Amino acid sequence: MLDQALSFSAFNVDSVEIVGSEPVRPNINSEDISRFLGLGSYQLLGSLMENIINNNSAKSLEILDSLANHGADLPQCLKKLVSYFRDLMIYKINPDLIDISETRLQRLNEFSKNISVDRLMKIVRVLTQTESEIKQLGYERLNFELALVKLSRLTDDSIPLGEILDKLQGIESKIYSGETIAIPSSGASVVAET
Repeated sequence: MLDQALSFSAFNVDSVEIVGSEPVRPNINSEDISRFLGLGSYQLLGSLMENIINNNSAKSLEILDSLANHGADLPQCLKKLVSYFRDLMIYKINPDLIDISETRLQRLNEFSKNISVDRLMKIVRVLTQTESEIKQLGYERLNFELALVKLSRLTDDSIPLGEILDKLQGIESKIYSGETIAIPSSGASVVAET
């Protein structure tokens, strides 16, 4: 496989420079290996992640199209995306549990500011469900596209627990003080008797 990676990186025996008695090999970076293995570009996957977080389905579909047109293995890209979102979820909960490069940590920190843990769990659930559907049914690109559209429509509709508790305490104090409480759905008011 290393031979294939070297030939993939345009290694040419005629262009090898000899320094001392050792040949100097061309630099092969992780981006080259990733493309060689069909994983797609790390930059494209990072951009895809960003567009999912920002609910931009049009751009997400463009990136998927680019990955597919460059011969990326879509199920492998999906696995990588699941891993990225899993890392982001764990980072958001406890950054000390993530062991990745400083550059990726900075990127996770950026992303974590714009998304809740609840939404991350929903995203991971949709992506893993999509992995399963691809294994069972095939239609890699179609299922991946459907997942991207679904993800762009996910909302962060959870209400923080503290906010709910504050509202309940406010209602409770009104009840105990005998105040009139307006019920929004019917417009009627209720007087609490103590």
